[in-house]
Amino acid sequence: MNELSQIFFLIIGLFINYKIYYWTFISRKGFKSETPEMFLKDPNIYAIVDIIFFVIAIIYSGSFWYFVAIIYFLSFIPAGIFADKKYKEILSELNEDKENREL
Repeated sequence: MNELSQIFFLIIGLFINYKIYYWTFISRKGFKSETPEMFLKDPNIYAIVDIIFFVIAIIYSGSFWYFVAIIYFLSFIPAGIFADKKYKEILSELNEDKENREL
């Protein structure tokens, strides 16, 4: 049961971490409409939840805490990559709309 709870908190924590940094990246680029309304109202609540899941994952990991910490911090990379792709997708859609209006 302990291994299952370790994996559960790690996966949930990674998902929350990914989504928070994805929303942060997109909102900093100026596309706040792509983020949830609650995140825009108070992003600190999401940061606190992220920290709580990180601490729980570290506590449950036992002697492998460094492995969990590395995985957790490396989850920033895909969040930035996918958010950048979304940003470029939105910009290309806006450029297509602009070109269609000019014709």
